[in-house]
Amino acid sequence: MNYNIFDSVCYTNLDPLVPFTKVAEYDTLNEVRNFLSNSNELIKYFVCDKNNNILFDSFTKIYESPDNGKTIYERHILQLNKKIK
Repeated sequence: MNYNIFDSVCYTNLDPLVPFTKVAEYDTLNEVRNFLSNSNELIKYFVCDKNNNILFDSFTKIYESPDNGKTIYERHILQLNKKIK
C-alpha cells in the first residue's frame, strides 16, 4: 500500500487543521512510523492512502486497558511499546 504524508494548515482562526503539502511518500507503515518518530512533535501530519483519503493523523492516540479499566494506557497510533499510564 502507498502512504502519503501531508503537513497541515489552518486557513482562518478557529478552523480545523487540514492537509496542505505532501512531504513524504512511503510503501510501508514501518517507514511511516520512522518518519513520524523522527519528526517535529508540534506539527500535525496526516497519513493518507494513495487516493489521499485521510487514514489517521500524527496526534491520534490509542487507549488500552489490560485489566478491564483499572489501569488505562495511552500511546500514539504507531508506537509499539511506549505506553503512558
